Amino acid sequence: MIEIGINDLISELSKKIVFVSSVNYERRSLESLKTINKIILNNSVNRQFHIYRLRVDNKDRRISILEAKAKSHEEEYDNYEARLKARIAKEGSETKIKDTKKTFTLDDLPGKDNIRSQLIESNDAKEPFSIVFDITALPRRVILLMMDVFVNFLEKSEAKNLFITYTWPGRYPFAGRSTNTGALFVENVKRRLPEFLDGVDEIQSIVTAGRDGSISRLFLESMPGNANTDTFFYIKKDDYLFGLNSILENANVLSFVDSNSRTRMNYFLSVSRGYELIISKVKETLEVWGKEHNNLKRALLIAPFGPKPMMITAYIAERYSRLFSLKNSLDCRSGIVHVSSIQQNDLYSIGYKNTSCYRISLDDLLGRKL
Repeated sequence: MIEIGINDLISELSKKIVFVSSVNYERRSLESLKTINKIILNNSVNRQFHIYRLRVDNKDRRISILEAKAKSHEEEYDNYEARLKARIAKEGSETKIKDTKKTFTLDDLPGKDNIRSQLIESNDAKEPFSIVFDITALPRRVILLMMDVFVNFLEKSEAKNLFITYTWPGRYPFAGRSTNTGALFVENVKRRLPEFLDGVDEIQSIVTAGRDGSISRLFLESMPGNANTDTFFYIKKDDYLFGLNSILENANVLSFVDSNSRTRMNYFLSVSRGYELIISKVKETLEVWGKEHNNLKRALLIAPFGPKPMMITAYIAERYSRLFSLKNSLDCRSGIVHVSSIQQNDLYSIGYKNTSCYRISLDDLLGRKL
């Protein structure tokens, strides 16, 4: 997962692009459509954009102020899209935004086959398309579900490549801190963490500490004595104040790591570097386990508590582990850990900064070099 600039993104996109995003009550969630604007204004290549919007709100559980903000932002998104179409028409650009935009509600999301069929039905050309997936406003479990859909496209060569975009917040207020309301959960197999680890002889766990150390500390304290754990802290290379605040917020995690011999402390300065370190750790661990001819039952756990793009890293690492274990007849289960539910107030993030774009390594995602 390598961070690239807009010019590199433009050069690598196919003529047909499937753009998937969402809008919520955070201001930064509106920035995704501006990525399309930049692509169009910086090139004159004939392109077709198929835009899909995920609606992941649940009205029965929403606080009214959040419902109102999300609706307001969706209206602004629609207006921006309409202005963009008008500008393209005025300039006589060959780029087209196809009227195939679909909205998926929360109730639709569990049906991966249904989502895939709706995404693919608008394809009017046989050439593979590019996927641009904006994760800014999406819950982590929805990201995992959509990645399954995209992998299916890539495996069938219906999609050519996959890019992730993410808009960083201007800042996080203390009032926006998430509140844990559930137990640790292994998302990809829908099992509680203790149940998942039952009967396992050896564990390698990896956790990326988010801006609030409570979840990471809970994870570390939940690891049994037969677990080796690598803890990763994100120190943003272009915002050292962010890194300082992250360290301060994770003081309880640092103290735990420092006092436990089976835990190790690591740092990364960019999402791309964090991806490289974690994937390397996973591959190294699997290679060692693959060479040890014994009957041990093993587990590889990845807990991506922050920043959000690390959820993509976790998805790729877990999938790689599963493919490696299957190919090498390794008794290893792998899982992505999250909390079963969280609550956030309307001040979760304030404003926005830049939008980052990442190219996904298909070799790692599809296990091409196993």
